[in-house]
This record gives sequence, structure tokens and C-alpha cells, in this order.
Amino acid sequence: MDSDLSPLSPRRVLPRGHVTSLSRPHDGILRIAVEHGRLWLTQEGDPDDHFIAAGEDLALCGPGAVVLESDGAVDAVFSVGFGSAPVPVIAQASAASVSATTGASGAAPARPLLAATGG
Repeated sequence: MDSDLSPLSPRRVLPRGHVTSLSRPHDGILRIAVEHGRLWLTQEGDPDDHFIAAGEDLALCGPGAVVLESDGAVDAVFSVGFGSAPVPVIAQASAASVSATTGASGAAPARPLLAATGG
């Protein structure tokens, strides 16, 4: 874990198929770490969707909304951490976790997630 990030929050549980949203700090990093299950993530200003499986984490930089859906056969258990961003951070999900569900492009439509949150 990057030393500039705060400790991760207590575990959060997102039931299978449920959606939640988070806000990224204006000038910082939002880190999401999945302990169990899998999250489907879409974020404001990013044309790509990301999948984060158990044991993986993702660091996001810059302001905006982040929408998460528990994607899989089980509830997702995850933690969130915040920190300062002295240098740009590029968000990357594991290629294996993305291609396992979406194919080589890694893209999945964000419209169902945005509709579910009123966006």
C-alpha cells in the first residue's frame, strides 16, 4: 500500500447485484480493495469500466463520482482508503479479471449502472 494513503476503512459489504456510489477527493486518491467477491466499477470521466476481484485493488485519481456494483454470485466485501496524490495515478484493473467477463476489449456498458443510481 502507498504510504501516502490513509488506512483502509472498515469492511463494507455490498450485496450481490446492489449498487452504491462514492465520491473521489478533488486532489487525492481513492483506493478500493476487494476482499471477497467482485466489483464492477465505472467512474466519471473514464470511458472504461473496471472489474476488481477478491485480492485486487484499484487506485483512482481526481474528482468525480464512482459507481460500484457487486458483480458475481456472492456479496462483495471491500474497503476504501483516501490519500494525497503528489503525482498522477493511472487506474488499472487486472487484465485477467476484466477479460474473464467482458472479453478482450474489457469494456462493459455503464448505462445500467448509471440508470440504477439516477445518473
